Amino acid sequence: MSSHRLDVPTLYALLDAQRAERGLSWTRLGVLVGTTKNVFARMSQGAAPDAHTLLSLLLWLEWSPELVLLARPAGVRS
Repeated sequence: MSSHRLDVPTLYALLDAQRAERGLSWTRLGVLVGTTKNVFARMSQGAAPDAHTLLSLLLWLEWSPELVLLARPAGVRS
């Protein structure tokens, strides 16, 4: 088992803020990162994206310093 877990709600909030700031719909963001808006709907309910989608999303966020907030020790709830 991994020693850390992805904090999906925080990632979703970061994506939503950047998406809104850039004037994008979830559908358009999906096109830009090579996924669908369904991924974002699942993330809004706490489901983690697959590794490749996660990488694309992190790159789209430009690896901002806040990304360290996404790592949570396993067993710690957000």
